[in-house]
Amino acid sequence: MSTHPTRALAAGLLLSLAAGAAMAQNCMLRDTNLRGRYDGDCARGWAHGQGRAEGKDRYEGAFMDGHAHGQGAYTFADGTRFEGRFVQGRVNGPARFQYPSGDVLEGEFRHDRLQGVGRLLRRGGETLLVEMRGGTLVPLPAVAAVAPPGAAQAPGEPAAAGSPAGAALPLADGPPQDWTARLDLDELFPSFILSTVTMKPPADGGTSTRGSATSATGGGKQALGLAVLQDDDRARAVLTNANVHYLGDPWGLVGIRLHNARSGAQVTVQVQAEALAEATRESFVLERVGEYALYPRLRYRFDRLRETVQPGPVNITWSVWVDGKPMGSTTRAARVRSVNEVPFVVITPQGRRNMTGMFTAFVTEDAPWVPELLREAMARHSQGAVGYQMGRDGVNLQVKAVYEMLQRRGVKYSSITDSSSASQHVGSQHVRFPSESLRGAEANCVDGTVLMATLLKRMGIDPVLITGPGHMLLGYRLDGSKELSLDNLGFVETTMVASAPFQAAQDKGRSTVVQWLTQHAKSPQLNFVSLESARAAGYMPISR
Repeated sequence: MSTHPTRALAAGLLLSLAAGAAMAQNCMLRDTNLRGRYDGDCARGWAHGQGRAEGKDRYEGAFMDGHAHGQGAYTFADGTRFEGRFVQGRVNGPARFQYPSGDVLEGEFRHDRLQGVGRLLRRGGETLLVEMRGGTLVPLPAVAAVAPPGAAQAPGEPAAAGSPAGAALPLADGPPQDWTARLDLDELFPSFILSTVTMKPPADGGTSTRGSATSATGGGKQALGLAVLQDDDRARAVLTNANVHYLGDPWGLVGIRLHNARSGAQVTVQVQAEALAEATRESFVLERVGEYALYPRLRYRFDRLRETVQPGPVNITWSVWVDGKPMGSTTRAARVRSVNEVPFVVITPQGRRNMTGMFTAFVTEDAPWVPELLREAMARHSQGAVGYQMGRDGVNLQVKAVYEMLQRRGVKYSSITDSSSASQHVGSQHVRFPSESLRGAEANCVDGTVLMATLLKRMGIDPVLITGPGHMLLGYRLDGSKELSLDNLGFVETTMVASAPFQAAQDKGRSTVVQWLTQHAKSPQLNFVSLESARAAGYMPISR
């Protein structure tokens, strides 16, 4: 998608760098196992900001006063790797440990210890629920399977051991059509649903194969996205593999996987998610024998999603019919995240896939409070908010006016970025809406970036959200050019709004981007997300 950086963009930006790479710096580190070599930001003689340290162990990510502090990745000498959040050198928050054996432990941690129930994914594919007892991981008993509602079962005959929820009922006149319920992203993310309502279908990738598909909904034939599933820019790619034909909502989260045993079969899928989505039924004609992923276009209650400020459970029910014959139903409890939770990366069998365009949903340029705030910002400037009409100097003056207005309002940096829970496949972060940052007068790097981007967009200046290892900062186009380069972009380190003048925040923003391009040009964490391109692709702001 156009909102994601290309290798050509990174290469072009690199060409505009001054010659030479960043040199190792003499910054002190609190962790003796990391002392050896350090490359990155320093403050008062301590590692502070983004950096990479290597001694007996290795760590790359955020530092504060010599501690690993913030988002980062720590690799121990024995090969064990942790990815997640640190607080003063200790594991705190959602965490993912990968052991040298290939096993992976996921869960919520406090002071290096697993809190509550975690998930242990064994190298062979087995998944165990575990908890920490006396410093040892102890497996929890498995929960007994429950037969799907409506399943035909002989009186007194128990369900077959190991049968998955949603297993098929045999057809009287043919082989079974096996299906399983699917919830992509593992959980429901209201922010994803709200921001992708008008999202354009994913473009056909170079390796995709497409054919015709027929929808039996609404009468007549309708072309749908039938394709070999690809991972790039598709939420549904979680745990899918190749040669699965996809039909339905291009950005759906709730659907089924089904093995079709007969060409021309008509499959009807109904999904209901209690108070969040009405019962939605959609029918599909499957033209081929093989594996299908079917995602009906759910009729969500968008007002309920927008007001979901606390995570909680919801019951989702799937029902399936093939050629008019019931194939069973299944209901399972799922977690609904807060609308503030932003899924920004998906981990698939093919690797890490970014969804950094999701952050643009929190740029709310059309919110009713924005014009009044802009009048406040520009009250000391005779020209007002004029976008690009007064050239590059005029653009910088307008951005400076916004920055200094936030300073006068007392907006301070807050390092809180915790997600409400850990997930095996999805990386997410809690993001404040701009109105919330203003009311609370505090913002972390993402909050501050989307807040300033909201005001710049309303002024007619195109913001660019720039993500690097464990951090985000603000970019903005200095002219109307569509090209992204160091020459036509300005930068602001928004976390400095309470502590430094605008020029210092500009200089810090530019030096951070230069460092990222020098040291992390090939990192999937380095992204330049143009708000103009994101809106053109269909990412909608979430009104709050």
